[in-house]
Parts: sequence; C-alpha cells; structure tokens
Amino acid sequence: MELIGILQLIICLVTPLIMMRLSRLLKLEDWLSPVVLSYLFGIFLANTPIFPINEPLATNTMGVTIFLALPLLLFATQLSAFFKNGRSIVWSFFLCVFSGVFCTLVFSWVFRNIGEDTSVIGGMLVGLYTGGNPNMATLSLALGARDGLYIIISTIDLVWSGLYLIILTSILKPLLSLFLKPYASPIEEDSEETAVYSSTAGYSSSKKLKNWSLALGLSVMVAGGALGLTFLFTGGIEDMGVIILLLTSLSLLASFIPSIRTLPGSYELGEYILFVFCVAAGLLADFSELKGVGLSLGIMVGLTMYATITLHFLLSRLFRIDVDTAIITSTAAIFGPIFIGQVGSAIKNRNLIFPGIVAGLAGMGLGNYLGIIVAKIIASLI
Repeated sequence: MELIGILQLIICLVTPLIMMRLSRLLKLEDWLSPVVLSYLFGIFLANTPIFPINEPLATNTMGVTIFLALPLLLFATQLSAFFKNGRSIVWSFFLCVFSGVFCTLVFSWVFRNIGEDTSVIGGMLVGLYTGGNPNMATLSLALGARDGLYIIISTIDLVWSGLYLIILTSILKPLLSLFLKPYASPIEEDSEETAVYSSTAGYSSSKKLKNWSLALGLSVMVAGGALGLTFLFTGGIEDMGVIILLLTSLSLLASFIPSIRTLPGSYELGEYILFVFCVAAGLLADFSELKGVGLSLGIMVGLTMYATITLHFLLSRLFRIDVDTAIITSTAAIFGPIFIGQVGSAIKNRNLIFPGIVAGLAGMGLGNYLGIIVAKIIASLI
C-alpha cells in the first residue's frame, strides 16, 4: 500500500476518536453527533485538492467496517422488541414505499421531456428509494439503461442522500418530534431486557482492551461465516442481499447466548466502527464528478427523493406512527439496511435496529419488482 493509502487509513481510524471527543467537549451530541462530524470531515477531504483520495481503498474500508459493525450492534438485540414493534414498522415502511412510488410517478410525468428514457429513470428511482443503491444497480440492467446512466444517478444521489444522512443523524428527530408522537418502548424500562447493553465505562484499560478484542473477534467470526455461507449457497460473494441477510441472521443467533448479548463494550465498539465507515463514505463524495451532469436530471432525482421523504412523514402523522419508527423506516427505504445501525445509534434507539434491517432487506427484494412495474406504467403513460 502506498504512503497516501496508509495516511488515508490512519485518518479514517483516528478521525472518529477526535470527533467523539470534540462532540462531548462542545456539548454537540444532540444536534451535531460524531456521525455527522465524521461524515462532514470525509466530505471536506474529498473536495480538497491537497489530499488525493484513494477511492478503491475508501470503498473497501466501507465494506469491511459495515461487516464488522453490524454484528457488534446486533449482539445486544432483544427479539422481543422486534415482535412488539413489528406492526408499526411494517405499516410505516409500507407508507414509505407508497410515497416513493407515488412521487416517482408524479415527477416522471413532470420531467417526461428530460431527454433521457424517463421510464427507465423512474423505475431505477423506485428501486433506489425502496431498498437502496443495490436495487438501482440491478434495475439498470433489468431495464436496459444506457451505459453510464447508473453512475450518473448514483453520483447525483450521493449528494442528495449525503445531505439527508446529515439531517437524519442531527436535527431530524427534534424537528419531527414537534408533530409526530414519541416512541414508546415495548419493553419495560426496569426489565432485564433493557439492561443488555453494557459499556466499558469504569473498566481498566487492560479489561477494556480484552472485552473489545473479544467482541471484535466474535464479529470477525460472524462476518466470515456469512461470507462462507453466501459462497456455499450462491457460488460467489457478490450478492449483497444474501450476505446481509446471513450476517444479520448469524448475529441474531449469537444474541441468544447470554454471555455474548451482555458482553460489555460490543455496542460502543460497533458505534466507533460505524464512525470509521462515515469518514470513508464521505471520502467518496467528490462533488466535481457532477460537472456536466444535466441540471434537470439532478433536480428530478432530488425532488423525487425529498418529496418521498416528506410525504412519508406526513402520512406517518396521519396514521399515528411514532417519530423513531418513521425515521428508521425512512432510512431503510432510502438507504437500505446498511445505515440502520448508525441511524439507530444516532437517535438512541437500539430496539429498532433489527426491525429496521428487516424492513431494509424487504425493500431490497420488493424494490426490484416495483421498479420494473413502475417503469412499465410510466412508459404507458408517456
């Protein structure tokens, strides 16, 4: 690895530690969390000419960190929280999917003369805002998108969704709390089930290191098991939906073991690794790549996304969905299951991480069907 790559990796690992310290010292946690600070710093570096970005390394860093963080966050999961939250999660996610389909149809009609194949773009956007980027990649092939269209829309979406991620992890919950009802935990606060997350606060340095090493080792084992089973079932490790499903399943199985579920430090280590993920994700947000992209297409993607988000939250008010559930299901639809862990951490609600991942996985499957259907509807309308 060249020197610049080593420096980039060090920046990804050290920046979260600095941002966590800075957030605490300046008392910024409630509106400018380490998640946001880490992501913003990555974006700053990506758009600063003094620091050349190793994009393959940033992509690999994102992949490794999400594989390590997800098990660490899920080890402390209580499945009872999912079953008690399940109905509201499903209903809220359905409202979000409906919003995505409706808004895509509306703006596909508005931008029907955009100069591109509007039906293909519309189908890709439905997939994107039902289960995240993997859906759009699949739909670009299924709908016969022209060469480069997927990359163009992905780049535009990176800007719009990056802004939304910052809003999600900073000011969105306080704003939505003004008109959405508060989240009511399905588990009694004094029950044993709420005490599964143990931090290492007050532990000696050697004991902290021991616990973190054990938690990381377990996470590596789970991630390796998920990759191995994916290869066994599919003959490769390219199917991200299968990998995430198996990674989630194995992590949840591990959570049934009391010694793993109550292991001090596993969740806080998972949070730190997610912050590393945010720095790496920010490094890929190079705004110069948008030069030459049609303004109309950029506006169409942005309007479709934020109209979908807005309509979903308005419907959440109408159907009395609580604020945390609305945020988690919005994350599941817009980003897929990848970002559920960090958003659940940012809004301080671990109970919804697993239900949110399930919703995101459902969206990854549902989005491909909806994208093809909506593309055909748009083609027939215009």
